[in-house]
Amino acid sequence: MLANGDSRKLSVTVVAVLFAIAMFGGVFTGGAAFLAVNVITSDDDPDPTSPAVAAGTATATQEADSSPTPSTALATPSGSTPTTTDAAPTPTFSASVAPTATLPQLQPTPTATPTPTGLVLVADTAEDVVRAFADDGSLAYTIGETNANGAAFHTGSGVGSGPNDEIFVADTSGARIVHMAADGTLINVWGERGSGPGQFSQPWDVTADELGNVYVVDRGNHRVQKFDSGGGYLTEWGSQGSGEDEFLNPTFIVADEGYLYVSDTGNDRIMQFDYDGVLLQIWDGTGTAAGPLNNPGGVGIDPDNNFYVADTSNDRIVKVTRNGTFLWESGSEGSGDGQLDAPTSLSIDSDALLYIADTGNNRIAKWYFEGNQLAVWSSIEGSESQIVEPHDVTVNWSKDQFIVTQNSVATLTVATIEGLFQTEIYSSLLQDGGLASPFFMAVDGNGDVWIADSGNNRIQKFSRDGQFLSGIGWFGTDPGQFQLPLGLAIAADGSIYVVDSHNHRVQQFSADGQFMRQFGAEGNGEAQFFRPQGIAIAGDGTLLVTDTDNHRIQRFTPEGDYIATWGTADPSDAPGDFRRPVGILVVGDAVYVTDQGNNRVQVLDIDGNVLNTWGEKGEADGQFNAPTGIAQDNDGYIQIVDILNRRVQVFTLEGAHIRTWNGSGTAAGPFTMPVAVTVFPRE
Repeated sequence: MLANGDSRKLSVTVVAVLFAIAMFGGVFTGGAAFLAVNVITSDDDPDPTSPAVAAGTATATQEADSSPTPSTALATPSGSTPTTTDAAPTPTFSASVAPTATLPQLQPTPTATPTPTGLVLVADTAEDVVRAFADDGSLAYTIGETNANGAAFHTGSGVGSGPNDEIFVADTSGARIVHMAADGTLINVWGERGSGPGQFSQPWDVTADELGNVYVVDRGNHRVQKFDSGGGYLTEWGSQGSGEDEFLNPTFIVADEGYLYVSDTGNDRIMQFDYDGVLLQIWDGTGTAAGPLNNPGGVGIDPDNNFYVADTSNDRIVKVTRNGTFLWESGSEGSGDGQLDAPTSLSIDSDALLYIADTGNNRIAKWYFEGNQLAVWSSIEGSESQIVEPHDVTVNWSKDQFIVTQNSVATLTVATIEGLFQTEIYSSLLQDGGLASPFFMAVDGNGDVWIADSGNNRIQKFSRDGQFLSGIGWFGTDPGQFQLPLGLAIAADGSIYVVDSHNHRVQQFSADGQFMRQFGAEGNGEAQFFRPQGIAIAGDGTLLVTDTDNHRIQRFTPEGDYIATWGTADPSDAPGDFRRPVGILVVGDAVYVTDQGNNRVQVLDIDGNVLNTWGEKGEADGQFNAPTGIAQDNDGYIQIVDILNRRVQVFTLEGAHIRTWNGSGTAAGPFTMPVAVTVFPRE
């Protein structure tokens, strides 16, 4: 967005917080930063044809003789005919983008050759990398370091233009601003997580004024920050609240000839400032024919200096003069001409035509005066990619083009104002080996590591030394596609089970990545899920799935046939009940579950009977703040990832605390937000 004609934009979004919703049921207010831990097996596994179980957030492995309690190798799942969705061809990728797209590949290079011992892999999703640690705690290598090779940004990012046609991206999940040339060449990156000057918590939107100064809506810190064109901090204003000069979860911003318009979304109002942050007026629709705003999103400015609001929850667009006089409103819920479904962003061209991110309808709508629809685009002509959940749209007046970001894929789609495709700018996180918010991992019998690359909606496989090998999937709902893949488990036959969380299902793939079957659907009945996360395989080959937001565990045959449920429908802290179970691990005949909402670990037998529990909320040893990943290590102990305490705690099988580690003292530094852990036998 830019003042006075180069770019008018509004940015909206709901799903940049998908990971917070997935992990904490929507209560977490930080950026999408999670950490997964995994330990790699040696190349000389004594029985490579009978690999250990990779348990969603953890992998139970065959232990060395010195292990106090070896875990049991699991039986090979039956090869009987699927009782759910039949197998269909599944395209795998070498370039980690949609099969029709092409882009240069940037191979990550491990920073060191791993030592010939067990390696602990830590997926630091805040940094979009997986780090491998040797037994002595030193950093061995890093997977995913493509960020330095190009512009890195996530799905659900805000976008705006600068006075020289540069592009600014508010990377909400990455807590940074990415500045690039019109062709996508990286110019600068600034910002980090925090609340100090130049730091961000969910930077939601970005705009630039005529002089090139940059303004960022720092949503999680309830403020606006101002920077010079090089990213140098200048000033800030705002704090959390509902009074004048206060914000509550602000989202979008646009600059116009000395004026700034900010969507104070949580307070259902638009706030107008000058470029120094002096409040000029507040407009919320109250007392006008428009009526109150409801969850307003993006704002756009026309050539006559009127401003337009994407009134998201009212499914309409509202037009207001610069001095606050209501002019008109148009739109209603639906998918017909002139109708909208949760519009989140808009921008306006030099002819006062509106370009609306009609998010719920998966399209860009082009409007003339008072909601007269000129065109809708669910795909851009000349591009084979569909528009899915458009997040933000901005018009660059000088180039007669608009740019779209999406909640589904980390790209910038550039098209003419007539809707003709021009180019696609890919985040470097989408390169082969690039990672965006990596989640759980699993190690197969060949010593390769599978990573749930959740922010890119795909699964990637890497060799023991961190080299990219292959991948599965892309965003979507069809077989072989994903919406936020989280848990992984490797069966004894090498097939891979993937917990496809926001498609509310589990998918199974062959060892070479071909789709085999799927089971599950959204709901709370038997064999239904609501945002499941973890998966483990029991000694008899049956599957145990943490049905996280249904607060229960479900057990299935290897083919996906329902067997039983553990836990009640309502969250509870009673023994055997759960409040958002996440991680799950099988050790012999015992099943360990991280009961995240209850800040405890529960140990059950294969029939769901409680054997032991430990933990409570707190920061002391043996206490938790949102425990998630769990695995048995090479010494037979249980490692548990304690996300909000940013650490991993180590326990005996009976729950006695042994030690705590958090990455401090290594080249990688302390963990940001750990999520999962699993282990590989030593050589």
